[in-house]
Amino acid sequence: NITVTLYNSSGIVARNFSTSSPFNLTYSSLTDGIYFYNATGTDIIGTQNTTILRNITADTTVPLISYTTGTLNDGVNVTASAIFANVTVTETNFANITFILYNSTSLANSTIYSTQIKEINWTGFSDGTYKYNVTIRDLANNENTTEIRTIILDATAPIVTINNPQNTTYASLPIQFNVTTNENANANYTIDGGVNNVTMQNNGNRDFNSTNTSITDGTYTARYYVWDTSGNLNASRSRVFTLDTTNPQI
Repeated sequence: NITVTLYNSSGIVARNFSTSSPFNLTYSSLTDGIYFYNATGTDIIGTQNTTILRNITADTTVPLISYTTGTLNDGVNVTASAIFANVTVTETNFANITFILYNSTSLANSTIYSTQIKEINWTGFSDGTYKYNVTIRDLANNENTTEIRTIILDATAPIVTINNPQNTTYASLPIQFNVTTNENANANYTIDGGVNNVTMQNNGNRDFNSTNTSITDGTYTARYYVWDTSGNLNASRSRVFTLDTTNPQI
């Protein structure tokens, strides 16, 4: 006969016999864990021989993976040229972990670790929109993947165009202040370095304006402060203008 014995750490799980060869046997509905098995052949006069003891790990459990400390929320804008991702993993039979990063057109980077490295810092990227996720795989080829997150790298200050006031002399109030930008932003202005920034109204389409009805005659420098949604500030744009509402005497 042939005797096949299946063990786990607690002892014998199953023992099966057959009087014919080959003996094909399938064990089903096993719980996850490590199992050992061998087979013994016995002839009619009682002589025996036994195979080596083999082991197999039953693993039907999908690994757990999720983002953790340091990983930015989905859809954020950041002033940076690097992207950091950090995950937490629950898996006994770890095989590998894959970090994948896409730019707007193609795969930008794919990094696979066969050790439990749980974070990555992609560096040296230009402004743009990027997407990434992380996949863990165990030794039984069970795998799980995080959701895809999007991050917008923006290390460039917005471009500002001054439309008003012009570099000229105005004979009456009000004075209109207006700028446009090349990206979504916020805008303030000061006159002659005043400490109180005047908030400009966002008219949509990256257009900002404000109206001043209170300044007195004189020559002024209007400086604009425009910052985008990543916090990049452009404070380099200014315009000199003059207000003269007084009639000349003759």
